[in-house]
Order: sequence, then structure tokens, then C-alpha cells
Amino acid sequence: MSRLVDDLLSLARSDAGTWTIARETVDMDALLLETAELFCPVARQKGQRLLLEVPERDLPPVTGDPQRLRQVLSVLLDNAFSYTPQGGVVTLRAEVDGAALTLQVADTGPGISTQSLPYIFDRFYRADVSRTTKEHFGLDLSIAKEPADLHGGGTLRVARTGPEGTIFALRLPLHRGRHI
Repeated sequence: MSRLVDDLLSLARSDAGTWTIARETVDMDALLLETAELFCPVARQKGQRLLLEVPERDLPPVTGDPQRLRQVLSVLLDNAFSYTPQGGVVTLRAEVDGAALTLQVADTGPGISTQSLPYIFDRFYRADVSRTTKEHFGLDLSIAKEPADLHGGGTLRVARTGPEGTIFALRLPLHRGRHI
């Protein structure tokens, strides 16, 4: 019930145009590791595996709001674990691509139907509920999209979907300040 209240408050902020994000330098290595560690118990409980794939070198920082980025990744990971069957794999991946960092959450679930794809970020939209173990209200992805998109050119999208699973991708511009 408290999750629903939090979701509705987030929607009210969105409607009022009062979403705020901090503008600070974010250590992405630390943020990804902390977020992955939060979901290790979920993976164990569901009989799934969580993989964290990052380059061997430290990731460059981004300018953004670590709390909001963690929120977006948590929504995507929660969603991935809900649609991935027992024995499946959820992957949190980071790749540097020119002047941007792309974060991906991939699952080995059933994928998103082509009929559902255009609506996946709409409020209260629920894809085929028989494909998930999660009771939800169809708010999570819509709540994740707005703060993701507020990150200075950041974009959240479905990068790939099919019977082998779905990949959500969040592209964030790299920090432009001096890196010491």
C-alpha cells in the first residue's frame, strides 16, 4: 500500500511539473554496485541470477541525481525480476559510448509484445499480467521515465525485446566538469 502511495505522489509531482533532480557528479561504479547489491537477495529468493557487467576501467562520472538514478534502475531491475522465470538471468550493464554512458537492464523473460510496446511507458498500462509474478498498477515504468529523461539529454527506451527477453537502456551524458 505504501508503494502505491509513493507512486501516486510521484505522479502528482509529474503532473505539477515539480520533479526536481540534483545536479551533482555521480560515481557510477559505486551507484551500480550499491544498486546491484540491493537486488542480490531478490535474485536468490526467486532462483534467478543477477549479473553486473561493467568495463574493467572505472566508469566516467555523470552529472545527475544519484537518488533518482537509483530509483530508475530499481524500477527497471524490479520489473526484470518480475518477468524473468526461475533459473533466468537479469543483467545490469554499463557501456561508455563517446560522450555518454549507457546503462542497460536485460532480462531473459518472455519479452514485450509488439502490441504493448507503444504503451509500455504509459500510466496504468499493464502488459499481459499472466507473464509476471508481480502484482502492479502499471505505474513503475511511467514513473521511471520522467526522472530518467530529465538528466540533461538522458533517455530511457526499450532497446530490444523478443522471446529471448527485453533490454531497457538509459543513456546519460557524461560529466563535463574537471575530473580530479
